[in-house]
Amino acid sequence: MEDRNLMKTINIGNRKVTLLAAVLVLALCLAIGGTVAYLLTRSAMVTNTFVPGNVDVEFDNSTGNVVYKGNTDAFVRVVVTVGWTKGDHTHPHIPAWDADVSSDWEAKTQGDNIVVYYYKHTVHPGDPFPQLQLFETEPHMTGSGQTPPQAGYVFTYKVGAQSIQSEPAKAAQDANWAYIPED
Repeated sequence: MEDRNLMKTINIGNRKVTLLAAVLVLALCLAIGGTVAYLLTRSAMVTNTFVPGNVDVEFDNSTGNVVYKGNTDAFVRVVVTVGWTKGDHTHPHIPAWDADVSSDWEAKTQGDNIVVYYYKHTVHPGDPFPQLQLFETEPHMTGSGQTPPQAGYVFTYKVGAQSIQSEPAKAAQDANWAYIPED
């Protein structure tokens, strides 16, 4: 009889362990399912939007100013090319020339007749004075280069403004930008 009672106790014990294990598995499933349901209903869709920057710049011949019209911080430079021209022809003789330039610009010579002026500051969109004065006086001939090489040639200069985004600075370095402002 004692063996029977022992068997009955073991069977009841096995049932309790099985029932307890089933309850724990069910509780675990409910916890995992609830967590997943909570996270799925709480997460919002994220949309990546890329807006390209604009670094538009131009030289105003009437005022001698560089006008920045961009919408992102930028570095600005102006390329000045001088020469003797007659119609569409440019004479190879390079005139000696000079221009009084604002101290906000750094000059870098590229050959005999090309000078690139780099603005020493980062240009920001929305600055109260977006025009940058380059020339305090127009380029003019100096010294022995004042005489045209042949009749009909006149001293001319061409100005082209360029800009590049300031961030990341590596972009300007990769583009061989010779002067990078530190502000």
